Amino acid sequence: MTDQWWDERNGPRERVLTADLGDFRPETVTVTDVDGRAVLLLGGGSDDRLPIRTVDLETGSPLPDRALVHGRWSPGAIALGVCGDRTLLVSGTRQGSVRVRDARTGEPVGVEVRHERTGVSVAVASVDGEDLVAVAGSAWIKVWRLSDGAQLAGRGYKGVRFAAYDGRLLAVQAKPGGTRETRDVLTGKPFAPEFRVPDRMEWTLTTLGGRLLAVGTDGEATWAWDVPAGTTVPMPPLVLPEDLDETAHSIRGIQVTELDGDLATLVTWYSEDHGTGRDLLFDGGRVPLGPEPLGSVTALGGGLVAEAGFGNALSVRDAATGTPIESPYYGGEVGPPTGVAQRDGRTITALPGDPLMIWDVADGRPVTRLPIGVDPQCVALGDDVAAVLYPPEGEEPRLRLVDLATGRIRADVPLEPCPAVLLKPPVFLDRGVAVLGDGLALYDTTTGARLDASFAQGNTSVTVLAAGRLDGREVLAGGDGLGAVRIWDTATGSVLRTIECGGLGVAALAFGDHRGRTILATATATYGQLQAWDAATGTQLRAGVDLGRRIPAQTVTSLHVTRWQGKTVVLSAAEGWPPHMWIIAEAR
Repeated sequence: MTDQWWDERNGPRERVLTADLGDFRPETVTVTDVDGRAVLLLGGGSDDRLPIRTVDLETGSPLPDRALVHGRWSPGAIALGVCGDRTLLVSGTRQGSVRVRDARTGEPVGVEVRHERTGVSVAVASVDGEDLVAVAGSAWIKVWRLSDGAQLAGRGYKGVRFAAYDGRLLAVQAKPGGTRETRDVLTGKPFAPEFRVPDRMEWTLTTLGGRLLAVGTDGEATWAWDVPAGTTVPMPPLVLPEDLDETAHSIRGIQVTELDGDLATLVTWYSEDHGTGRDLLFDGGRVPLGPEPLGSVTALGGGLVAEAGFGNALSVRDAATGTPIESPYYGGEVGPPTGVAQRDGRTITALPGDPLMIWDVADGRPVTRLPIGVDPQCVALGDDVAAVLYPPEGEEPRLRLVDLATGRIRADVPLEPCPAVLLKPPVFLDRGVAVLGDGLALYDTTTGARLDASFAQGNTSVTVLAAGRLDGREVLAGGDGLGAVRIWDTATGSVLRTIECGGLGVAALAFGDHRGRTILATATATYGQLQAWDAATGTQLRAGVDLGRRIPAQTVTSLHVTRWQGKTVVLSAAEGWPPHMWIIAEAR
């Protein structure tokens, strides 16, 4: 037994993956070859990271996540900081991870830092030639070196706001009586006289012309304080929208940065109908940023505006123009990976969203984003095309075929009318792409034309599909809601075999090879049974595994048949369970 595959207590033919996958919840399982190594590709859900994990199949050891993009929950805080000739973006997740990336490329920088508590503000700065990251909680600060993750300081400060100034990382904390105290985070020594923020003002820290300023506004009056000098600034530098009184009910927050020698102000405000608005304002210019999405966080600095939100959403744009910075790391929400393909010598998968995130499996990071123009419900990858199913609002579902090399839309065609819930991920065949909705149909992958293919005997009840090869010909298996699986010849549409699995409904299917013969693994939905069958004869191979009696019940959502240490195994993903391995043949 390898280190990470543990003998499951239900018998020597079962293993479960014991590797630490964090909060990841597996939903799909695939095995692919990457540079001669079998890689287990898992799709699922995660609050902390993207919905994908990769594992070395032989050892069960997780492979590195080199994307370091947040998961379903938005970060608790983000910040931008200028470090040398780079602008860095730091995020602090609600699960206690601190991640930094080059804001203009999206590429991660340094190491990921983990701590045991949730921070409420973050900072990144360069001090004495070293890049540092800092996190502040309700009554504490911690600082780490970005290059190796070594903790350099930890202090008991409250109500902290960070500032990088004069080669120092500073923290301004609230003091009893309402004053603010500025200290050097690394040394803990006071840096400037205490000051007091006027009542009812939203305020922040910034630098302008070599000065460190505290600036604030209540929507009408503005205020500025030179922190090192300990004095007010005669001319408040804030630029506020002239029509603020017409649109805003109250100021929610401000951020200020130096832009081309002047100050740019990011104002977030509440409207009278309890909505939010955001404007980036500077002398002679205004960039509307629109409503603030629920739960999102925004940062301003280094000539950029960054925003992170729920569902992996991450974007950076130029502060002066509002132009988005293009990066494979930036975009909207994405879902679990859908299949694998070979492109330009890479093994890739796609994380569905708009744009699609194309993922290099070997490298553990995205390589490009592919706009598809719609919000997809299901996506599948072919050799050179992505099949996208989407339900337009109030219309019949449609199939969109997108060229993986160019992003060109090859075709966009209506499907048979059906509820969106019936749509299942498409399956690529030699003749085209099979689409399962209210019935089973085949479409040409170049033109989108529906092909003259009839899959006989009850295809309207099919709920799950899998493609494979049997005796040299391509076959398609479909499981229905009554526990039956039909195997069709894709060339003729004729039924070659019907297998009765029992249970109420087939949840997952997968073809594979067992000692030179094609087998079909099945998992039933209710009264769960994991079984393997000879696809040619319909004979069951050995006794199956009773999953329904386990606590919690092991309801399988995905299957894959492969080889592991000389054995034929069925890998499965199930809600509430780690990845599971069923050994159906011992090594010879």
